[in-house]
Amino acid sequence: AELSIEAGDAERALEDLSLAAALAPHEPTVAAVRAEALVSIERFDDALAELERARAGGFAGPRVLALRARILSRQGRLTEAVEAWDEVVSLSPDPDAYLERGALLARLGRDREALANDREGLEITGSTALRLALVDRAAALGEHDVALEAIAPLIEPRAGATRGRWLLRAAEILREAGREAEATARFEEAERE
Repeated sequence: AELSIEAGDAERALEDLSLAAALAPHEPTVAAVRAEALVSIERFDDALAELERARAGGFAGPRVLALRARILSRQGRLTEAVEAWDEVVSLSPDPDAYLERGALLARLGRDREALANDREGLEITGSTALRLALVDRAAALGEHDVALEAIAPLIEPRAGATRGRWLLRAAEILREAGREAEATARFEEAERE
């Protein structure tokens, strides 16, 4: 069934899973895989019902919970989706979970919570993607010192080939903060890279 899902044949996967469910009606992994197939054909309510079956059967790992969060998000149930991502993060602090939760918080206008989410995720995972999300979100919120602190490791002399790019971003943040002399120095440093 999983191969059928990967091949884009959700109907075939659902047929295979119906057979599996008939043989093992209380097997939670069947419900979880069935939910994935249902999502691929945009039957979100049915997918959520399958995920609830999987959870009731004790199959509530990060993969199942993340799928649930994504479905809730696609349905526009953003507050519930944030709560679902909270569960995912508590079980498995994955950078993608933090990124998705942060994006939802921002869509809900909960920008300070999104910023705190990015900080927490960066502290726990060390993810560069979270570092960049934190830089951008902090700069957009006018938290220039936070943005500069987050970008600092990327502009250290040992940062490598992309250092110039991050020096330019730091210069832009400094300019936004009204710190023109520091911005000019960073721009000049980036030119030398």
